[in-house]
Amino acid sequence: MHRELIHEGFMIHASMACHHLCILTVWQVICGFYATRHWISPKELYAMASMGFGQMFAAGLEQPTFIALLAHRFGASLEARAKAFRVAWISFAITKLLAFMYTVWMMAVHWDNTPLPFSVLMVAILVGVSITQVYSTLVLRMLSARMTEQKKQAEINKTLRALQKRLSSVDEGLP
Repeated sequence: MHRELIHEGFMIHASMACHHLCILTVWQVICGFYATRHWISPKELYAMASMGFGQMFAAGLEQPTFIALLAHRFGASLEARAKAFRVAWISFAITKLLAFMYTVWMMAVHWDNTPLPFSVLMVAILVGVSITQVYSTLVLRMLSARMTEQKKQAEINKTLRALQKRLSSVDEGLP
């Protein structure tokens, strides 16, 4: 995941960098810090893992977005790209909303079973991740709408060219 933060020598968009850093922080805090402490009980570790699971699981469900981006990058037809981005933004919105609701639910259930600094960090991370996910959903929706509009415009242009061709053949047949 850390390789995704830099692309061709340039830092990626700040929103995506924030999203990745928040998810990496959740992973590192749970696995890298708390899981290695002798004073953390299994009950506390389970509570922390439950709080982080929703965001970690949802991060693995972004394949429709990657497929849409690949279709765009490799020059798939406009129709295929429009469909791919439509599926991507809808699936992204649904999975991220479910991840948010699951995380909030787990935070409510396990708040008393986790160290306070961890719980506060999870609230901050959830706010940061949620903002970036709403922004990403809007960007995907905008791309989908733009490609759908381009597809409609291409169909109109095709119809106009066919009509012009017909009219010019009719004009040629007139004395």
